[in-house]
Amino acid sequence: MIKLQARDALSDLSPYVPGEFADDAIKLSSNENPYGCSPNVRAVIKEMADSVHLYPDGGANALRKALAQKYELDADLIAVGAGSDEIIRTLFHAYLSSDNNVVYPEYGFLMYPLSTLANGAETNPVKEINYHADVDGLLKAIDDKTKIVILANPNNPTGTLLPHDDIKRLVNNVPEHVLCILDAAYAEYIDPNTDYSAGHEFVSKHQNVAVLRTFSKIYGLSGLRVGWVHASKDIIDNFNKIRGAFNVPSISQAAAIAAIEDQNFVDETRALNDIVRADFEDYLSKKSIDFVPSFGNFVLVDFKTKETAISVFNALKEKKILVRPVGFYGLKTHLRISIGTKEDMSALKTALDNIL
Repeated sequence: MIKLQARDALSDLSPYVPGEFADDAIKLSSNENPYGCSPNVRAVIKEMADSVHLYPDGGANALRKALAQKYELDADLIAVGAGSDEIIRTLFHAYLSSDNNVVYPEYGFLMYPLSTLANGAETNPVKEINYHADVDGLLKAIDDKTKIVILANPNNPTGTLLPHDDIKRLVNNVPEHVLCILDAAYAEYIDPNTDYSAGHEFVSKHQNVAVLRTFSKIYGLSGLRVGWVHASKDIIDNFNKIRGAFNVPSISQAAAIAAIEDQNFVDETRALNDIVRADFEDYLSKKSIDFVPSFGNFVLVDFKTKETAISVFNALKEKKILVRPVGFYGLKTHLRISIGTKEDMSALKTALDNIL
C-alpha cells in the first residue's frame, strides 16, 4: 500500500511553538498587552454576540475604511488577515516557488523561515550587528533567486530599532522584482517623537513594498486575530486571491474598529510600558545582567550560558512565572521577557533575586 505523503518541504519542518501559558501563572512569554484591551472593545464584543450565526464581511470593508481614514491611506490598498502571521504565510505562498530564497535578519521573527520552508524555498538569514539588522548585509544577500526581503522594525525577539533613513535605504535599493515586506507589529510602542516610521509612505513610491500591522500587541486583541497589510494594488489583489474567504470574524473586525477609535488607551498603554520597561532594564543593569535595550514590550536578557538560561527559565516556571526561551532563534543563552504590569514585574524581580 502506498502511504499518503505531504509535500516534501514539510518533512523536516517543525510547527511553530507559542509561549507557554497556565491559568495560575504570570504570563510574560508572548508579548501580550497586560492591560487587556480598550473598554470600548469589550462593549462591542458583547454587542456582537447575537450575530455570530452570520458570516463576516469577507472584504472587511468597514475595518479597511476605518484604517484608511486613520492613516490617510487608500482603502483599496489595504487587506485584512487573521493576524500578521496569516498575512505573512499568505504573501509567501503567493510569491514563492521552490527555486526562490527569502532574505531576512538572522534574528528575524520565526514565522519568516517557517513560511519560507513551507513553500519549498530556501532561507537566507543575514548576520546582525549588535542585535541590529544589517541593511547593507541584507542588500548584499539579494541574488538571482531572491523573491522576498522581510524585516521587522522594531524587531522581535531583540527589541532593536532601525532609524528611518536605514529603512529608506533598504527600500530604495531592493530590486523592484523582489517583494520588500516591512513588518511593523510593534510600531505603536514607539514614541511618536522618535525618528521612526512604519513605512506606509513607501507604498506609493514602490510597487514592491508591503507594510504589515497588527492588533495583537498594543491594542490587546491577540485572541481575536486581526492584522492588516498596506501595499500596491497588485500585491493586495494577489493576497486576496488566496486568503481565506471569511478569514477574519465579524467580532474581530468590529473590535478592531473600536480599538483604533480609542487612541487614549494606546497612549496610556505605551506610557505604562515605557515606565515599567525602563524600571526593569534599570534593575537588570544594577544586577549586572546583560540585556538588549528594547523599543518593544519585551526585553531580551542574556544569561551568558545555555545552562543558566534554561535553569532560570525552569526556576521561574516553578514560581508560576512564564518567560520565553529563544534557543530556536540561535539565542541559546537568552530569555525573552515580556513587560507585564508593575505588579507582574515586581514579582519577577523578587523571583530573580531568589534564583540568582
